[in-house]
Amino acid sequence: MSTKTRRKPAPLNDPAGIAALKSETRAVRNLLDALFETEEVGIALVNSAGNFVRINKGLSRLLGYPNEALAGQPFSKIIEFRRPRKSARRPKLESGEYRIVSRNGQITDVIIDNTPYTDTDGRACTIKTIRDISKEKELNEMVLGASSSLNIGGIEYNQLTGEITWTEATARILEVSTRTKPSLAMLGRFIDFRERVKIQAAVRQLQSTLADVEVEFSLHTRTRKTRWIHLRMHPILVKRKLAGIRGTVLDVTRSRLAALEIERLSWVARHTQSVVIIADKHDRIEWVNESFTRLLGYSLDSVKGKVPGLVLRGPLTDKKVLRRIMDQVRTFKPVSGILQLYSREGNPIWFNIDVAPIYMEDEPQYFVGILTDLSELMRAQEFQKNQEALEQRQKLLQAIASNFPGGLIGVLNKNLQYVFVGGSEIQKLGYTTQDWVGHALFDKVSEEANAFAVPYLNRVFQGESVQFETRIKQSTYLVSAVPMIPDGKYINRALVVIQNITERKQAEEEILRALTKQRELNEMKSKFVTIASHEFRTPLGTILSSADLAYQYHGLGDEENTAKHINRVKSSVKQLTEILNEFLQLGKIEEGAFQPSPTEFSLSECCEALMEEMNTLKKQGQEIIYTHEGNQDIVVLDRQHTRNILVNLLSNAIKYSPPGKRIWVKAFANKDHVEFQVKDEGIGIAEEEKAQIYDAFFRAHNASNIQGTGLGLNIVQRYIKLMKGTISMESELNKGSTFTVRIPQIKPVKSA
Repeated sequence: MSTKTRRKPAPLNDPAGIAALKSETRAVRNLLDALFETEEVGIALVNSAGNFVRINKGLSRLLGYPNEALAGQPFSKIIEFRRPRKSARRPKLESGEYRIVSRNGQITDVIIDNTPYTDTDGRACTIKTIRDISKEKELNEMVLGASSSLNIGGIEYNQLTGEITWTEATARILEVSTRTKPSLAMLGRFIDFRERVKIQAAVRQLQSTLADVEVEFSLHTRTRKTRWIHLRMHPILVKRKLAGIRGTVLDVTRSRLAALEIERLSWVARHTQSVVIIADKHDRIEWVNESFTRLLGYSLDSVKGKVPGLVLRGPLTDKKVLRRIMDQVRTFKPVSGILQLYSREGNPIWFNIDVAPIYMEDEPQYFVGILTDLSELMRAQEFQKNQEALEQRQKLLQAIASNFPGGLIGVLNKNLQYVFVGGSEIQKLGYTTQDWVGHALFDKVSEEANAFAVPYLNRVFQGESVQFETRIKQSTYLVSAVPMIPDGKYINRALVVIQNITERKQAEEEILRALTKQRELNEMKSKFVTIASHEFRTPLGTILSSADLAYQYHGLGDEENTAKHINRVKSSVKQLTEILNEFLQLGKIEEGAFQPSPTEFSLSECCEALMEEMNTLKKQGQEIIYTHEGNQDIVVLDRQHTRNILVNLLSNAIKYSPPGKRIWVKAFANKDHVEFQVKDEGIGIAEEEKAQIYDAFFRAHNASNIQGTGLGLNIVQRYIKLMKGTISMESELNKGSTFTVRIPQIKPVKSA
């Protein structure tokens, strides 16, 4: 026999001792009552028979039952448990992560902690804490969804060089880095010998027929996951000879697994005691098992081609639940529910119903419904609760608090100090329960968080329920506090529930960042379409009209006007080319294709050649004045990047300066850096628009009538960042602008 320490009962002739015991009993009962009032976490006391003894508001809300309807009911049958991504069999009710189905059929992800204990009469019981984690799961699935891609990839083999290339989607299917260089040897590591023989036979068929070939095979990814692949190969012909093979890679694992699942299901359905119905995609019965005929009295021939819900419904069938199940089936979604159906003889039977779609070739083809008989459960009598002793209430309170998942529960006095505290988070913070009793809310871990919490907790003792978030040691906590009124007269305690919501907050931040990036991308696409359509319209119109006029003048023998309009066509084509070059430069910079490649060259020669080239773009009377300063001419920079920077700055100076104005270009170099300065007497930039001048597609208000895409300075800035340089600007409206670029020289690595 186990020995237990029991409180020595008060003598019958000791009124003071009896009064003290009653007072202590009331205090513990009040604490437990307040704890069971919380709606943040579901809490249940379950006896050794597996029946509910006591349930708090949080669990009633989660399950959709009123408290009085749950007391005495079997815990394992009121709640249907589903372990995520595990076997469909009912799991043992161990601590861990589950999916539960509430009374109205809603599926919720939860974490369940089970704490065994023995009451004063030696009876084994269990304390269950059930926390809703569906929001965290939903956020995680959204972040994963935002980062996932299509499961269709491409692959190409060059027969002349033996090289293989593939798309990012193919790399993701194989679970290798997109930077990994593919090869035949690498592919061989993923594919077993028998599967390679199938692929080789398909390749030989393609080589002999020079026609498309399809093959399906299995492979093992880098992490040893088995996947089924459908490969369609197309010959690449050069002068009617095979030069290579291009293939489309389709991950068909899901459809293959669905087919295997149907095969397994047909075996299980014949041997299960549950009712099994298989219906087509239009919800018409295709097959039923023997349990269907035995329990409901219908043969397969009498129900085949009919809708199950219409055949089995009766006068007391809940129409709302039946409609919800049928609506979910029509949208090919899995659904569960509890429903009273009727046999052929008209006898009502309660069933727990689970319906799920079955996919073939990634398309829903069938539905499988599993009906579990709940009649015995629904006829069970309500189990009467036994009054708990003082020691049992204390153990219940300690069991709940000590295993509170992902946070802690505490009771504060009017001095905002703990009189009771427990929870798994205390140990994670490096303390014991006794370290916290007698201290303020966050006194042991953060004075700042403690001071932040005081105004909220003071409101609790004024009768309010509060909730707030705070940061402690790189973690975020959600604090919920409610007033407690043990004697029914005034508030002398506060119940606090503290949950660690760090992962949820991080998921929220990830989603916000993804949404912001997507919004910026959409805005840039919109600006691109608007500007491209506007800038292309004028040169294209000029080309069309000038080509027509040139043709007419040529027919009349007017060579002068013919040449004039041909030159206008050439000018417009050049203008379109410049616009497209800007778009292409921007795209390649975004892709990382323009990485600096420093070389040694003469700065003055590079600049003078560029000045000669830019002279052809000058307006009438414009003058470009170039000077070279400093004691060094030979520099080490990326010559093409340097030229692109100067071309864009000079093009802008010419474009935004009236005819007859001067443009100054200065170049300076020493052993450490190179500096350029481009100054004009143009239209200038308004003060309020200077902050946006480097933004892609931005056009100043005074430049709206001047042709341009708004990409020039953005491209300049990107080139300068690639070369680790800086750019500054001085400008005054209607007086001109000065741009100064400073780029550090790069010493090339000398070969050994």
